Amino acid sequence: MWIYSNIIFYLCTKASLMRRLVLLFFFLIGFISIFAQLQAQYGCKRIIQTEKILCKPDKNKICLHNEMGTLSGEMGFTFENLITKINYILGLQLATIALLLVLLGYMIWDRRTALNPVRDDVVKLKSENEKMKSVFRFLSETQPQLREMLKNAGIL
Repeated sequence: MWIYSNIIFYLCTKASLMRRLVLLFFFLIGFISIFAQLQAQYGCKRIIQTEKILCKPDKNKICLHNEMGTLSGEMGFTFENLITKINYILGLQLATIALLLVLLGYMIWDRRTALNPVRDDVVKLKSENEKMKSVFRFLSETQPQLREMLKNAGIL
């Protein structure tokens, strides 16, 4: 249980809104699946207790045996429902993980495609800047006022 308290502390203090929602979603899904498993274990314990009662010699053994058959059928139906629900929850968890991975891949791809034109522009601007500096250096050889201005500006 200390893991859940650490998650709640992280949610309240350091996480962004999107991280809070994702962690809260996984926390709730985990809690629901644990709750379903506990219910199934409780149902198994009840069946075992009923079987122990039936194994004792008693006058009403036939009546209890019939009741046990009825309860066993109902529990089998309940177990099938629980298994279906657990499989549904597991499917939701896997679908959420798959969507997050697809989103991460899209973010990486989009960032790369968006940065390539910017990198090309930066390289082009640097080369143009070097050309301008070389032109200013050439002009500053003949014009002392321009040389003084470029030195003050830190270009030369």
